[in-house]
Amino acid sequence: MNPLDLNKNFGLLAVAIVAAFTMSASAAARDTDAEYEEEYSAQEAAIREARASRDETLAFMPSLAMSWGSYNQSISGTTSQLLPDGMGGTQTIAFERVAGDSLITEYFQFTGRLHTPLKLDNLPTKPRLFLSGGVQIPLASGLIAERIDATFTRRPPGQTFDTPNYTDNCPDVLPGPSGADIPSNECSMKIRNRVSIDAMWFAGLGVDLTIPAFDTNFHIMPAVEYYGLSVQTFGEFDRTTTGRLANDLVESTSTVGDAELYHGVSVSLAVGVDVFEEGPWLWSMFLQGRTVFLLNEPGISATGDTAFGQIRYDSAIDDLIFQGSGGFQIQYTGKD
Repeated sequence: MNPLDLNKNFGLLAVAIVAAFTMSASAAARDTDAEYEEEYSAQEAAIREARASRDETLAFMPSLAMSWGSYNQSISGTTSQLLPDGMGGTQTIAFERVAGDSLITEYFQFTGRLHTPLKLDNLPTKPRLFLSGGVQIPLASGLIAERIDATFTRRPPGQTFDTPNYTDNCPDVLPGPSGADIPSNECSMKIRNRVSIDAMWFAGLGVDLTIPAFDTNFHIMPAVEYYGLSVQTFGEFDRTTTGRLANDLVESTSTVGDAELYHGVSVSLAVGVDVFEEGPWLWSMFLQGRTVFLLNEPGISATGDTAFGQIRYDSAIDDLIFQGSGGFQIQYTGKD
């Protein structure tokens, strides 16, 4: 055989062996990649299944929120004297109506929410129902529903008669230094008819609408709630009477009425944004507005004693309440 032909045959055989080895190695690599991809896909599927299972088991998501807000409501009061009518009974004489303050105060609010399993993932905002309840603690108390500052003079200079209602509002005589009674000359009265809201509370049902934007989630949460509040009236009566050659007579009394409960319906709207998430905890910030419609009108009043008999403080609050607040919320989501 020609040596050249023998070398050529050996070369072809070597090329064939290298090609076969390369193809075998490539096939083995492809098999390895396929097995790896299959295993990776199985792991991903297991993770997705675990997450889905976790989401299904996390049916309720509790949260706690704290906020600070402003409370605005109109109040009014009427102060009256219960005087003897001369026939063994009493007559009610109201003082001239003098307006007081509007009930405007700040308050702290603590709210608990519980997101329920009822949600609609097929809608764009993924609505999810939640239960809510909370308390509000006002920072101001005893706002004035009616203020009266009056001065009565006996026979002012140049006049024949006393200031109108002098005898109804001022003592006729004062004890003198020697023990004898001395006619009174002038008296001034200061009366404050006050309203105090002790606490407010609410409980209701709402829906959380989630809007993804700017790499976070915004939440719009309207709710309808029962709303209650406890209200008291208390009054203050101060009178200083002067007389010629007599020491001033100073009287001061105060009285508190029974607490009365108001019940109503409120409509609230909160707008929040998720700001931080760490493990199962999600922090959010929100603004909230609320309008309350009171349904009942209990009589809130207080009655105190004076030298003439009794004085009665009647108060009323408007059936509309407006509130605005802002704060933060922490929610347990159960996510790892």
